[in-house]
Amino acid sequence: MIINVHCLIFQNVDKTLLNRTFVRSSVLETLRCPETRTNASPKVENINLSGQEIKNFYESLTQCVTQKIEYSSLDSNLIKCSVCGGSFNDFKKHVSSIGHQVAEMSNKSSKPSPLLIPPSNKGYQLLSRIGWRDAALDPECEELKTLKVLSDNSTNESKSHFCIKNGGLGALRQGRRFPVATVLKRDRLGFGWPNTTNTARITHFNPGDLKAVEHPKDVRRLRHSSIKMDSKYLIRKMNLEKKKERIIRQGFNLTDEQLALLYDK
Repeated sequence: MIINVHCLIFQNVDKTLLNRTFVRSSVLETLRCPETRTNASPKVENINLSGQEIKNFYESLTQCVTQKIEYSSLDSNLIKCSVCGGSFNDFKKHVSSIGHQVAEMSNKSSKPSPLLIPPSNKGYQLLSRIGWRDAALDPECEELKTLKVLSDNSTNESKSHFCIKNGGLGALRQGRRFPVATVLKRDRLGFGWPNTTNTARITHFNPGDLKAVEHPKDVRRLRHSSIKMDSKYLIRKMNLEKKKERIIRQGFNLTDEQLALLYDK
């Protein structure tokens, strides 16, 4: 069947086009020449080929190909898949294939992950009172819905609000779904000062944590305390060296002159 269609395609092709060359329409009138005839090729009215003739040639080829597809589809029992958009003989085998399953999963709307907020949370209770429902747990939020709400009591104009699939924290599931992560700033180093210890978080303290109300340590006090620690360390080091020197003198019974020679003084 396919061989016959290809034969039909080549029968419909004008073989004289193979002996002609494409010329622009602007110079086509100036290159008109008389009829030419060769023994190997049939009659050719004009060796120049216009753009319209090329267009008709390719359209004829395309029409032949579409005819081939329609003819083959009528001849066999093909079942069209609405998900993939193709026609298949063994439809059950196609449905069980990986390609069809991936296409079917991509067409489905993916639900967002549920929020890890217990119902005992005060914020969760406030959201529930204003009519909020979690999009991950609500089966009715798979499709977009339009809800009309009166904007003002004075003007009876209604605005349409769309229920977003990844529903936010608003009453109509609009807005952000997760709170904004913040950086806890408890120093006086200025904005933009690099600080690797603080990271952006949504919650910085656990419930009932006393660190949330503690007074932050002052940087200046830390600097003064570090200086005091350094001075005490030097004094302690000097006393330790004197103690070692005293032990050596007592052990070897050295005089001051011998001790000076020992320490190269």
